[in-house]
Amino acid sequence: MFGTRKIFYGSWQVFKPKLRVLLVGAALLSLLYMLIVSGLSNTMEQDIDDIAQSLGLTQEQYDDLSQRIEEGDQEAALEMMQVLNVVAEQYDEMSEADKQAFVQKKAQEVSESLSPYIAFFVALYSLLMFCGVLFGLVVFLDGQRSSLGALHKSGTYFWPLFLTGFLIFLQSYAWVISLGVLPFLSGLIPIFALIGLVGMIVRGPSLLFAPVLLVQEKLQPKEAVERSMQAAKGSWKRIVTALLVLIVCMSILHAFLRRGIYEVASFSEGSALFLAGLLQQLTLFFCIAFVIQLMHSLSANEKSQNSIS
Repeated sequence: MFGTRKIFYGSWQVFKPKLRVLLVGAALLSLLYMLIVSGLSNTMEQDIDDIAQSLGLTQEQYDDLSQRIEEGDQEAALEMMQVLNVVAEQYDEMSEADKQAFVQKKAQEVSESLSPYIAFFVALYSLLMFCGVLFGLVVFLDGQRSSLGALHKSGTYFWPLFLTGFLIFLQSYAWVISLGVLPFLSGLIPIFALIGLVGMIVRGPSLLFAPVLLVQEKLQPKEAVERSMQAAKGSWKRIVTALLVLIVCMSILHAFLRRGIYEVASFSEGSALFLAGLLQQLTLFFCIAFVIQLMHSLSANEKSQNSIS
């Protein structure tokens, strides 16, 4: 734990001098996040309105259920189907089996209507996080002192970092999870998820430093992955312990700060989205600084042991 505290302190010492540059990058990415979420939300609400009105749902019922869905109530979608005025009489006359089939059918229709938006959001959100990682690595490791310089330099690392991420995806066995998407293997999703999760836990820590080494030492993607495995050799427990402490600390900080963001949302949803994106990006930047310091700590510890021996 003492070593992890030292890494936290070192991460803050790296993070603090770069805060001005990082804030500019975080603000730009947060603005994009706000525009994406707002645009998708408006489009989705229009589609849901059309579905609700075509089925006879009153505005009051729709607003109540929509609010519950936004708050994560998983039963709200089913309740939306069950309170449809337009089919109330037919629904009451149905058998229990027919009622269940009807609700499932309507819920599937809503899910199919919204799934393209969800997939599009996941893709764009992943791209924003990737750009955040790229920008953070360049700011911390490439000696860029201005936001414009860091943004320009980030372009040169885009595809190398993308390829590095793809190699990490393959070597960590995370790709096994995606096999469950195949129609003829959908029944084996729990098994593939378990195999992929175990693979990521076992192999993931040894691949953690590849993006750092890619930028810091100007390596090729394959070389960065190989060097990361060498740098992490014999340190799996320490890496996992440090990451768990980081996750717990960041989760507590997020839970505390999000209360303020929720208060802002009551006045301006756009401002709340921007602040949420800003918090995500700054947290991501600090995590990058933490991983850099963790790698340097392992390297220094190895050199110390070699000198003693």
